[in-house]
Amino acid sequence: MEYRRLTAAEYFEQIKGEEDFFIAKGNFLDDFYSADNGERARMVSQPIPKERVTPDNRKYAAYFAAMVEYLCWHYNIQRPDWVLDEIYRLPDPWFLYENWRFRAWQLVMTPPAFVSRNIFTGDDPVSRM
Repeated sequence: MEYRRLTAAEYFEQIKGEEDFFIAKGNFLDDFYSADNGERARMVSQPIPKERVTPDNRKYAAYFAAMVEYLCWHYNIQRPDWVLDEIYRLPDPWFLYENWRFRAWQLVMTPPAFVSRNIFTGDDPVSRM
């Protein structure tokens, strides 16, 4: 049986809380980085269903949309339109590193795909770490 890489939307469905978010993010990135561009395009084409986005998981949906947009730009893959929907933009800033001492670094170093969604991560938001 051949291994089937899951889509970003399918990995999003696995998120039940913060710990699950980091596992799903890492597993998606593992699959994405080991795929060719044709497979990568398939993995990002399916939208995260809007009806599955709740106040509790909206920040994770926004992060996945930002990650998809960033990876598409980086690997020269056509960006799917679904990532531009306003539901994947946060009304308030989300700093992944909550300590105020990291705020300036996150504000300056976060890539535009994340900043445009009010997410501040620092310089490597698609790191497997």
